[in-house]
Amino acid sequence: MLKIILLGYAHGLISSRRIAKACEDNILFMRLFCKK
Repeated sequence: MLKIILLGYAHGLISSRRIAKACEDNILFMRLFCKK
């Protein structure tokens, strides 16, 4: 979980909702989240 938050901050995503959206759309976030 910390990896996702840090990656989100590195990409300029501060909002938790935007990070959650990135977990659904972005391949890097999907890989860290292990969601297929």
